Amino acid sequence: MVNKGKDRKKVVVGMTGGVDSTVAAYLLKKQGLEPIGVTFNFYKEVTVQKAEEECLGTCQTKSLSSIQEVCEKLEIPYYGVNASHLFKEKVLDRVLTARLGGTAFSPCVYCNLLKFDLLVEKSKKLGADFIATGHYAKVVKNIKTGKFQLISANDKEQDQSYYLSGLERKHLENLLLPCADIRRSEVEQIAKSLGIPFVKKGERNRLCFMKEKNFSYYIEKNAPPGMLNNGGIFIFEDGAPIGDHNGVHNFYVGQDKVEALDEVKIDEDARVVEIDRKTKNVYISKTKNVRYSICEVVNYKQDPDNDISSPIKVFIQFAQLEKRRPCFLYFKNNDTVVLRFQEEVIGLLVKGTHVAIYNGLGAGAKIIGNGTLSSFGFFDKNGKFRTLPDPEEIEEEIYGQGEVELDLSLKIPRKEKDVTF
Repeated sequence: MVNKGKDRKKVVVGMTGGVDSTVAAYLLKKQGLEPIGVTFNFYKEVTVQKAEEECLGTCQTKSLSSIQEVCEKLEIPYYGVNASHLFKEKVLDRVLTARLGGTAFSPCVYCNLLKFDLLVEKSKKLGADFIATGHYAKVVKNIKTGKFQLISANDKEQDQSYYLSGLERKHLENLLLPCADIRRSEVEQIAKSLGIPFVKKGERNRLCFMKEKNFSYYIEKNAPPGMLNNGGIFIFEDGAPIGDHNGVHNFYVGQDKVEALDEVKIDEDARVVEIDRKTKNVYISKTKNVRYSICEVVNYKQDPDNDISSPIKVFIQFAQLEKRRPCFLYFKNNDTVVLRFQEEVIGLLVKGTHVAIYNGLGAGAKIIGNGTLSSFGFFDKNGKFRTLPDPEEIEEEIYGQGEVELDLSLKIPRKEKDVTF
């Protein structure tokens, strides 16, 4: 039923001026709520030399006036908030640290966490009842426990629950996601009917700016000079030199399209598998040479009411654009879990990656936990845990990360009983 009159509930809507957030505000107003548009401006740091090469992602807002025009067309109030200092502290500086340290960081997850913190804060100041965005995910309330849970959107291709997997109860309990129950194609049709000049955005759900080549300029401007030295590029298997590079800050573990100086040709399937921060050398190999069957996840957060007495079957996602994989989750302690895959998975993982854990694959799958990847690897033929294969076993495979100590005192069984995929 549509609410009319002075008793309409207020909802603070995170506005980007794009199709999704605009349609979200429109739908909420149509439902009888009183939307208030809010934009958090993170755009202050100069990250590139040329404006047309900006790499901070499609979510970054450069023009508050254009978003204000959208809100005027919708006939809703609008506020612009400068939060560039928080974005630098919570996201940019952490990306810089990760790039220089050879680890991963998932800026899109933490950027969204910052946005929702600010939405909750702004809603309290404005006396609003709800917060909302144009994300494609769903929030449901457990009737028995009264707790709120995040689940995948109906449009599986557009599902953005991974981006929001770090949200906590304070974010979810008053969160409205009006685009969750409709497909993106329908949202576009609604947007077209509104006749509003939307702010043009880039490719949706693209890889985060941490992996953008142009982000190197920001690193050059903010990192200690000693961390940016030139070095060499080597084959990881045998240490054979490939060529020189013009700065270790231009590389990150897992990177493809590796480039050397003097137009030295490098295999298209080559990936950066290790960066030596002391020598500034970069080591590459092929993705097919790396495998894992076990991962350890730290800073693990979940519903405290979940049963942690026995392993459970879950589906894990390492990035927004990646597919979920089935595995078994073992609870090690209060904030650490071990994930075991039934078969070895070919591919390279990177320490520091944000991990979202679901109870299913398709639409409506619930996020049951999230954390940070701390290590990964497999058991060799001697039962020893390795991050990469032993060179004596498989000559063609990479092995340069060396051995790590992973406490598997929880005694993971080789075979799980009574659980099947």
